Amino acid sequence: MLLFMVCGALAFGQEDDFIRGTLVDKNTNAPVVFATIRLQEKAIGVISNQDGGFRIPQRFMNLGETLVISCLGYKKKKIRLSDLSPDFNTTIRLEPQPLELQEAVLVGRRKKPPSPRQIIKRAIERIPRNYPTVPFAYVGYYRDYQLKENEYINLNEALLHITDMGFGQNDLDHTKIQMYDYKANRDFKRDSIADNPYDYRTQQKIIKNAFLHDFGGNEFNILRIHDPIRNYDVNTFSFVNRLNKDLLRNHSFSRQRDAEINGKRMYVVQLEKDQPRNDEDGSFENNSNVNFRSVYGLHDPSNLKRNSAFKAVGRFYVAQSTYAIHKFEYTLYDFNGPKTRKSKNEDAENLIFELALGYEEHNGKMYLNYISFHNVFKVNRSYFKVEKIVLDLERKCFVIRANKPPIFFVEQGEPNIHLKYRKKKMGIREIINTQNGILVYPEESAIEEIIADYHRAGNAATPAAMERFFEFDFVNIKDVDGNLLNSFVFEEYHQFREFFTQQLVRDTIRIPPIEAIMKKDRPIFKDQPIVRPDNFDEFWMNTPLQSRQ
Repeated sequence: MLLFMVCGALAFGQEDDFIRGTLVDKNTNAPVVFATIRLQEKAIGVISNQDGGFRIPQRFMNLGETLVISCLGYKKKKIRLSDLSPDFNTTIRLEPQPLELQEAVLVGRRKKPPSPRQIIKRAIERIPRNYPTVPFAYVGYYRDYQLKENEYINLNEALLHITDMGFGQNDLDHTKIQMYDYKANRDFKRDSIADNPYDYRTQQKIIKNAFLHDFGGNEFNILRIHDPIRNYDVNTFSFVNRLNKDLLRNHSFSRQRDAEINGKRMYVVQLEKDQPRNDEDGSFENNSNVNFRSVYGLHDPSNLKRNSAFKAVGRFYVAQSTYAIHKFEYTLYDFNGPKTRKSKNEDAENLIFELALGYEEHNGKMYLNYISFHNVFKVNRSYFKVEKIVLDLERKCFVIRANKPPIFFVEQGEPNIHLKYRKKKMGIREIINTQNGILVYPEESAIEEIIADYHRAGNAATPAAMERFFEFDFVNIKDVDGNLLNSFVFEEYHQFREFFTQQLVRDTIRIPPIEAIMKKDRPIFKDQPIVRPDNFDEFWMNTPLQSRQ
């Protein structure tokens, strides 16, 4: 047994030749999320995952690389890559760096500190000054996935090269994206139903009281438009909308304890929104521009009234010296529906979406470090369901095929299957359970009526054409696991779309040829061109562990 355990540990450490680590708070052992882990000598790196985890290729260990770990609210830490174990997941503890609220500054006379609203107003006004207006590029790791009970599902990964023409240009129209590599990760569970588009017609997959534009199914475009700093003058999501025009009037603000990142002191401003704002006519604002509507909005907003129970909270982290926004978090909750007993996890149970966004300063300008967008959706699923019903005229019966063998529970002599033909209830003579399906025999007069209609229809008659006139109701038919036949239940999933910058390129920006650019009107992983540069081996996918437990 001991030998087996040791071999298992070695196999884990050597998997794909990666070294794994996990960042935790020194005092609480809580994971440190979205920390930057850089290879000091190469200026490339990754961002820690939701569980604080990260991975670095082992090949950098032999080069004597040093990891530089930084995160807002924690002291910067340096550690030699060779100090990490190649065989085990190493835990790295970061020391918190709390700061007290700075009340006032004495400059000859007492100077009144800016109000929280003034801080945010100045930060938004200075976006054209603090963020690049000339072309730049960066390479990063993209992924989208779903979580169900802390298990990763439908994990897709890519390495992307983004050429941004600068904050003076519309992002959706002018940014050029190239794909270096892509992987639908088959080591993780795949769920085809959860991976389907949102469907409000059949209600098979929905976001409660909200909708999400799909941009032709391009997940990366969906993610990018949720960056309200890069898209500060166009519509993003409720209720930030246009950052430069709607944020201030849609929220209230309060100042929290100051924070520090990389030696820079930050204003921390909390914003709140208790309910959506209405126009005078009672309808919701629809701040549009020529390119797109609000990407993430309320479902059927015209029917929602002033007392709709939506709540939004967020935080800005703004450099006190320049008013540059280093970090923005925003979460929207939905408390519509029947009143329920208040619980400790009420907010988590009513989450619609949350955004986590980080920017980093390089030579006086701010560049994207990471963006994570997380929303909740529900899938209407049946574990025991009818797959096909066939009208068998020769045997004068219906053949019902299910995805699992059925078990019948008969109560008080009631039949387990009720049948209607052209909205009229029909009697059932016999039900037989066979290996090839459930055989349902209508009463003799009923089946003769069906056969007569079939012959009267002439050439247009087929069993399939007649099936639309039948309705079946299944009563107390279960599978071995106790699932009722054709009984649907809603299951909750969490959808994540994330991008993490690995390397910033500010010099010698080249516009890629058209044939190498991602097509934005189609899904990110469908028939897209793949290009690989000479330095492709410098980048890697920061694939998470399979469980977040």
